Amino acid sequence: MNIDALLSQPLAPVADNGFSARVIARVRRQELRRAVLWGLAVTVFAVLACALLPVPALAMALNLMALRLAASAQVWLAIAALVLVFLYERRFFRL
Repeated sequence: MNIDALLSQPLAPVADNGFSARVIARVRRQELRRAVLWGLAVTVFAVLACALLPVPALAMALNLMALRLAASAQVWLAIAALVLVFLYERRFFRL
């Protein structure tokens, strides 16, 4: 007997009195519960972070960092290189 031929044939359906449907329903409930708990945890963390972090100081630090990046020659060279690569690819490698 050819084992590949035997393995490629579909199996006959097995009567399970709804066992498979119950297992799938339980798995879906667990996935939904996990997703809801994850979303709740992220929301609670975000609310606590907003309440406890010094927002003005954080905004000031981000603003200062953005100003330093904007004045950086290396950043502008990297942006120019990315633009040139993008234009080169569009010109020579159109799909």
